Amino acid sequence: EPEQNDLPTLDEAFAEAVFDAKKSLSAGTDPGLLAERALATSLQAAGCVLRSSLRIMADKVLQELTMASEQALHKSFLGDQLNEK
Repeated sequence: EPEQNDLPTLDEAFAEAVFDAKKSLSAGTDPGLLAERALATSLQAAGCVLRSSLRIMADKVLQELTMASEQALHKSFLGDQLNEK
């Protein structure tokens, strides 16, 4: 799985798709086929952005849960030490 920084930006992907479409049109490719390709490219780019955003959000949630767990364990440990005295 590529790292987030390896993914092309949406602007780069869009510019490349427009360039490819113009090249294909001038070569006589069916416009309907180009529209299907453009839709597929758009959906793929949106999926990449969504995956990246979800991954970032999941990392933040995991960090918060980890910190909360560590704090709870620390409080529990301190409570056990006080009870032993």
